[in-house]
Amino acid sequence: MNKRKLIYDLVFGTIITLTILKGQFSDINIDVELGRMSESERQILTTLKDEINNYYLGNHYSDEVKDLSINIDFLLIIESVSSSGNQFIINAQAFISNKSDQNYYAKGVQFPYKMNQKIQHSFSFVPLSSLLDYFAYLLIAAELDTWSYLDGTQYYNKAIEVSDFGKNSDWKEGWQERWRKARNLKNNQYLRSMRYNYFLVIDELKNEEMNKDIIFTSLVTFCEDLIMIDEKLGSNKETLKFLDVYHNNISELLFAVNQLDCIEKLLNYDYKNKKTYEPYLKK
Repeated sequence: MNKRKLIYDLVFGTIITLTILKGQFSDINIDVELGRMSESERQILTTLKDEINNYYLGNHYSDEVKDLSINIDFLLIIESVSSSGNQFIINAQAFISNKSDQNYYAKGVQFPYKMNQKIQHSFSFVPLSSLLDYFAYLLIAAELDTWSYLDGTQYYNKAIEVSDFGKNSDWKEGWQERWRKARNLKNNQYLRSMRYNYFLVIDELKNEEMNKDIIFTSLVTFCEDLIMIDEKLGSNKETLKFLDVYHNNISELLFAVNQLDCIEKLLNYDYKNKKTYEPYLKK
């Protein structure tokens, strides 16, 4: 182990130092919705938004990939606040998105909270930071899957591990569903392959000397994965989200390589966007 890696493990393995390392997230929008909370309850949560923002800005999730720059929209809807000893118990719902095709929802969010207490990363289960980590791992996993085939697996595993600790903790509400969600995302290798092959084509189109074989083969594989999703999973929510964001480009690419059968498959599978697919089948 080299000296720099040793310093990282000792210092950043247990605590975030915001001023040294850049995190994996750049364009971050955090919102904490307080609803009908009383004025005193609002005062308790006055710094929570900034604390979550700083956590995502400063946390260093991936030592090997330092330039992900993933976008984040995060919404925490506070449902109730109760006191317990010298801390408060927060009940909430949470939504997070990469402002594109990754959108996740968590109900039954529950965590202890102290006013003005900095959220710190820990390898142990801590309800709030572990929830933020869980979401971060899912976003990082999906992003890495676009870089290399199934490259996000280790981060899906991290999300599964966090939720496994959560569902066996004293704060287990909602974590069983999060565990199941992370496992399903990891195991949907057809969608993960579709995402990788789509972005492989996009990257190849940017090269001065495009490799047409790579483009054609990747799009054929994309279509084969779509067929497998339909056969094995049926109407899959994550696949439909992905198609909803990229269906215009996907249609144009498939038409360019004469994959009309695949466009027809998309029309039947992603019926919401049929007006995009239909014109290509009439040309």
